[in-house]
Amino acid sequence: MDLKLSGKRALVTAASRGLGYATALGLAREGVALVICSRDEARITEAAARIHTETGARVEALVADVSSSEEAARRAARPRRS
Repeated sequence: MDLKLSGKRALVTAASRGLGYATALGLAREGVALVICSRDEARITEAAARIHTETGARVEALVADVSSSEEAARRAARPRRS
């Protein structure tokens, strides 16, 4: 299915497994460049590698606990990579 998302960017939280991972994988299959995050560095790094290998999409892994409003704001304010 073509959702016309190719070339877009998305942030997916809780993306190391489960629904977050499935969402990120689906977006990557549509051509979306991703930043995915989780509190667990090893799992989010592995998830990013699996998604990239399967789809070829650009995927950046980020360790973040977005249940903390301070950390979420700090992560949102970081400079974007081109």
